[in-house]
Parts: sequence; structure tokens; C-alpha cells
Amino acid sequence: ETAKADAETAKAGAEAAQGKAEAAKAGAETAKADAETAKAGAEAAQGKAEAAKAGAETAKADAETAKAGAEAAQGKAEAAKAGAETAKADAETAKAGAEAAQGKAEAAKAG
Repeated sequence: ETAKADAETAKAGAEAAQGKAEAAKAGAETAKADAETAKAGAEAAQGKAEAAKAGAETAKADAETAKAGAEAAQGKAEAAKAGAETAKADAETAKAGAEAAQGKAEAAKAG
């Protein structure tokens, strides 16, 4: 009976040890899953950081394009202003020429 009791104790101890081993295995799998989740989170964060960097570069390029467009528009406005001044000067020259011709005509008439 003592030997039988010892055998049952040994069997119970073996089952307890097996239970602890399975719990340890489950804990290791949980830790592995947590590590993979952390890795995935880090990769997602890196992806978002790269996307934000790309977005910032696009915004900078858009701002430079807008600046260049504004400068081009200013250049066209200045060219138009210069053209208008040239046209005004040409009109004044034509007016002076007409007045001179009129003066000659009147002198010829008087002569």
C-alpha cells in the first residue's frame, strides 16, 4: 500500500510538472506573439513617419511652385506695364509728329 501510495504521489508530481511545462510553453508563445505585435507596431510607426516626411517634401515643392508662379505673374505684370509705357511714348511721338505736320501745313498755307 505504501508503494502504491508512493506511485500515485509520483504520478501526481509528474502531472503537475507536465502542467507547469505546458504553462511555460504557452507563456513563451504569448511572449513571441507580443514581440511580433511590437515589431509590427514599430514598422507601422516607421511607415507613418516616412509618409509624413514625403508629405512635407510634397508641401515644400508645392510652395516653391506657387512662389515661382507668383514671380512669373509679377514678371508678366511688369512687362505689361513696360509695354503700356512704350505705347504711351509712341502715342506722344505720333501726336508731336502730327502737330509738326500741321504746323508745316499752316506755314505752307500762309506762305
